Amino acid sequence: MRKDLIRQKWNYLKLKLIDLFEKVFRLDRSYKAKRRRQKKFFIFMMLVLPITHFLVFFVYVNIDTILLSFQRFDYYTGDYKFVWLENYQKVIRDILELPQMKQTIINSFMFLPITNFITLPLSIISAYFIFRKVPGRNAFRVLFFLPSIISIVVLTMAFQFMFDPLFGPINQVLANMGISPIGGWFGTKGTAMNMIYLYCIWAGIGFNMVLINGAISRLPSEVIESGRLDG
Repeated sequence: MRKDLIRQKWNYLKLKLIDLFEKVFRLDRSYKAKRRRQKKFFIFMMLVLPITHFLVFFVYVNIDTILLSFQRFDYYTGDYKFVWLENYQKVIRDILELPQMKQTIINSFMFLPITNFITLPLSIISAYFIFRKVPGRNAFRVLFFLPSIISIVVLTMAFQFMFDPLFGPINQVLANMGISPIGGWFGTKGTAMNMIYLYCIWAGIGFNMVLINGAISRLPSEVIESGRLDG
């Protein structure tokens, strides 16, 4: 009789333990499922803004621009009319007949290689100077990285002030060196395009410099030491 009572209590205790384990496992499983849902929702919210930005401001804008290139706008009625390749024919005709259009095409094709071939080497040299901690590196860093973090409007005004005919520091330096200052850096045919090149090079060095400096800083010390020994 006593053994039967002990057996019944033991079976009852086992059932309680099994029920408790099932509840704990169910709670743990629901917690993990909730965490997975929260993680998926967080990933979705982090992706929805850049994807929306890309679709609206890149995909839609480019598709709309391509469609507009096949249309003509009527200023009187405010309507758009499809003219297909007529706009492209007019552009090609202007390029062949107008010397200003030819010069525009030449400047456009010269702009990309000149700025890239100068910006990238200067970015590598600047990153190397900062990595080697040469004297004056902080001023060097500010001079080239500042254009990457300030507004393009402020950057343009600062660049125009540096080459101002009356108060610009560049003309002041030239005057102190005995060189006659240039009256219009941006309005003279011989210097206007060079000023655009210089502005774009100055504005593009900082971002590339930070990327290259970060890559150099992550190089293992053994690789750098081996390069110094090998020359």
